[in-house]
Amino acid sequence: MIISTKHKYIFIANPKTGTTSIQSFLLENDPLAKNYHVVLNNKSYSFKEHDTAAKIKKTLGDEYNNYKTFGFVRNPMAKRVSGYHFLNNGKPITEGHKGPRWPILTKIWFAKLLPFKLWNLLYPVKTNKEYFTDEQGNVIVDRIYIFENIEEDFEKALKFIGMYEDNVKLPYKNRSKHKKYNKYFNNKIYNYIVKIINYKDIEFYNECVKNVK
Repeated sequence: MIISTKHKYIFIANPKTGTTSIQSFLLENDPLAKNYHVVLNNKSYSFKEHDTAAKIKKTLGDEYNNYKTFGFVRNPMAKRVSGYHFLNNGKPITEGHKGPRWPILTKIWFAKLLPFKLWNLLYPVKTNKEYFTDEQGNVIVDRIYIFENIEEDFEKALKFIGMYEDNVKLPYKNRSKHKKYNKYFNNKIYNYIVKIINYKDIEFYNECVKNVK
């Protein structure tokens, strides 16, 4: 996540939606942008990189409402494929990591030991919806943009937070290498099962696509 006391925004870092690239851009172009830690009104707040909006709101309390909030979602099926290959690579997720290594190493080896289809059914990936809603399922983020339109939508996001510039280019970082996601769901029965399991997040993603501002 990124919070800026200059432009008064909070970026919700939903994994595998271009978050590393977006955070790099914001930290490089906004001198008051902070990740992990910020001091507001003489009070210190700490965060994790991929805290959900609900967790950030709980941490900040009423201060949360003083900030513009935004983030990105991705096709749930593509998000899972990307996440699996990112964990399989292993190296990017361990670089610069602080704290105990065993939780991360467990995730990596879980992905390395299991084929994608089995991993996809067993591994508890946080959905897009979990990153942007409260416990009652209400959206608590001002703007949600689409990863598949990241260049165009990131410009919209910059306009929303008052940082727009012409010809903005996002740095491409931590891109996992794999085939197109639909190649991993070419079995009709498996594809049907996965869609049934993830139908709520698929519905949420489709609603976000319809309502981009």
